[in-house]
Amino acid sequence: MTLLILGNGFDIALGLKTSYSDFLASPEFEIDRSYGLYEKLRSHSPQNWIDIELIIKSHSQHTVGTSKEIPNYGRTEQQKMKEIAAPFEKEYRLLKTQLESYLRRIMAEARDTLHGKELFMNYAKSVLEPDKDLKIITFNYTGTAKKVFGDIAGVQICEIHNSIGNDIIFGVQDLNNEIHSEHAFILKESAANFGKNFDVRELETATKIIFYGYSLGETDFYYFQKFFKKIANSDKRQNIEITIFYYSANGSDPHYNDAKTAIDVNLKKMLGSNLANFKQNCNFNFKPTSWLRETFEVK
Repeated sequence: MTLLILGNGFDIALGLKTSYSDFLASPEFEIDRSYGLYEKLRSHSPQNWIDIELIIKSHSQHTVGTSKEIPNYGRTEQQKMKEIAAPFEKEYRLLKTQLESYLRRIMAEARDTLHGKELFMNYAKSVLEPDKDLKIITFNYTGTAKKVFGDIAGVQICEIHNSIGNDIIFGVQDLNNEIHSEHAFILKESAANFGKNFDVRELETATKIIFYGYSLGETDFYYFQKFFKKIANSDKRQNIEITIFYYSANGSDPHYNDAKTAIDVNLKKMLGSNLANFKQNCNFNFKPTSWLRETFEVK
């Protein structure tokens, strides 16, 4: 099986304004009241989805730390934490609602105009050709994977975090037990439908895994860390090809290697000293997105 895994860079490549910086500049984000989380998002000016998820996590930890300085005033510690968590939960859920509203609007404005759709269809068909078994995993909420690849015979499409209008899974992962129990509402795994769209054990059945527009950020380590560590810790080379596309307007331009470096940094966070073993124990490739355009774009 071939797994094609898509992140927000896929939507951006289609001409959609789905970056968090676009969202933060939108009227949907602007609110009359001043919330702590919103002020933190404004002041940090996050550039991508991972940044905003890490800010939510940081705000949770800051709120817990600050609460320890507040007297209980006759409350139990649990009661105090629950009361302090309530405003945070309110602003988190408002943020999720506003994000969905923003994405719904830009998708309505885009209608069926997706730039480069034929490019990705051509690539998917070429990937599908050898084994006729392709599954697409998308982390995006926009439904673009179905719009682009839905007509290809035999392809399976999984919206791992659901799509707009279908209770999107929005939040953070907590691999190191850093989130207070009263803030469990920000955890992806707390969503009622978490894990129902994709079983991480499916990675074991893949002969090829291709990442496009996805930077393997730490808020999604849960999905890949165990499998990648298994490859790294193997005493022999594994029969699997892993390709990660990194953004590049021109593959020869060294400026765009920053995108590749950012992915390598995330892999290092995920695998630590096992990163070299991981790359040696599989057929690992970095490819600039410019290669895709040069190879498959309709002339």
